[in-house]
Amino acid sequence: MSNCLRKTFYCGFIAVFSILFFNVIFNNMHFDYKWYIVLPLATVWFALIYFYRCIVYKKQLFLETNEIKLLVAFFVLLVVTQVFYFTQMASYPTRDLENVFRSAYYYAIQGAVDPLNTDYLYKHPNNLPWVISFQFIFRIARKFGADTYLTYIIIATVVNAIAICMAYLFTYLLCRKTMGVPQGFVALGLLYSCLPLQFNISFFYTDTLTMPFIPMVLLFYISYNKRPLKKSVLRIMLFAVATAYGIHLKYSVVIVVIAIVIDLILNLDIKRLVAFGGVLLMAFVLWQNIFNSFTYSNILDKTQAKDAATPFSSYIMMGLNGDGSFNVDDRYYAWSFETKEEKEENIRRQIIYRLSQHTPLTFLQHLNQKGVRSFGSGNMEYNYTISNSPVKQTFLVECVSPGTEEFVWMGNIVQGWHLMLFLLVIFSAVVALKKSDFSLFVPILSVAGLYLFLLLWESSQRYLVNYMCMYILCAVYALNFIVNRNKGIK
Repeated sequence: MSNCLRKTFYCGFIAVFSILFFNVIFNNMHFDYKWYIVLPLATVWFALIYFYRCIVYKKQLFLETNEIKLLVAFFVLLVVTQVFYFTQMASYPTRDLENVFRSAYYYAIQGAVDPLNTDYLYKHPNNLPWVISFQFIFRIARKFGADTYLTYIIIATVVNAIAICMAYLFTYLLCRKTMGVPQGFVALGLLYSCLPLQFNISFFYTDTLTMPFIPMVLLFYISYNKRPLKKSVLRIMLFAVATAYGIHLKYSVVIVVIAIVIDLILNLDIKRLVAFGGVLLMAFVLWQNIFNSFTYSNILDKTQAKDAATPFSSYIMMGLNGDGSFNVDDRYYAWSFETKEEKEENIRRQIIYRLSQHTPLTFLQHLNQKGVRSFGSGNMEYNYTISNSPVKQTFLVECVSPGTEEFVWMGNIVQGWHLMLFLLVIFSAVVALKKSDFSLFVPILSVAGLYLFLLLWESSQRYLVNYMCMYILCAVYALNFIVNRNKGIK
């Protein structure tokens, strides 16, 4: 029964994402990509990645024998790349990131958040864990002599780069454990070829800072699922503490946790489900108490914070307006009411009203356009981050700045890579269904979960960066099948 449900899910995933893939190419009103340009570029990207995978196939013994040396060499290359992109594309924090950064900076320097940023924190308490975490890092840096605003920007950027490196490492370990050492190096190659991810190295960015948590959670689950429960207690506790912290930093981390819970339910593994869920819940409450205690003792007034916070339902309301992307009017509408109860009640009425304006057909069309808006571009919104406040103007900054010729051709290159990865993810589900292989169930379910989240929430392609490691895992699985099939290996 459980395997039948998994196969049904695979079929549904293939159907929905194939339609989405078609619409991204031929019915993409949100991004100005020409199919006759991006499809050939996707083919070129696939040929390059396929060629790289074939080299890995031929050098399998060499990779396994020299694994550690090659890993070290790769991460040295990655660090050099990070330094290069930072020198060429470094930017000051903007928008939400600026408020988070400035709040942590002033708290570390002055012992209090700047009044200009306090109002933001009252309205967006979901970002307080970032402020608390970074003020702690900044206070340590200050003891070692950090004294200028730019120095702290560099420190925050370094933390961001370390997080991306950890995401690379966890993805490698995940592919290594599930498919072997060569596939781990294929995963590293795919990640390295993702240009928007490389661009995100150059500045402080909360979405990339939480990237390591997604592959870490799945890696732990795969490892823990094969060990006797009694021998895993300490690991479960450490994992739960780390995962709960990641969820507080970015609630979308919970998607992979939900996928794991569903897998455990389908496996009828009640003991592991209770152990996993119970300890994780306790860790989540622990972190919540730590953050709340610090927040209401040092940063915000608890009574005022309750009424000032922007309800999460406002994002659902926003997602029902136009193409579902962020809009200022809905944000100010939520803020126009004084109490929490007034905010929630009026937002609920707006949600009901907007739903009532749709027929079943127009609502499906709306959801389709939200999907295209979120998955329709591979640029991860670098045009709203780096280009807004670069430290200096360079050729690479021009490449990510709207309105330039460089931006157009860079966008096409990036979109070609995105379509290549998108198609490999779909094909991985086809292969898994054909082989009745359920080892890929949790990663594919996580991708589907992100899709459902974006249909419900605000539409934005920047949310894709969190789950990049899951797409890579699926793509490596598909590439492995394609190369082995061509080599006559079943």
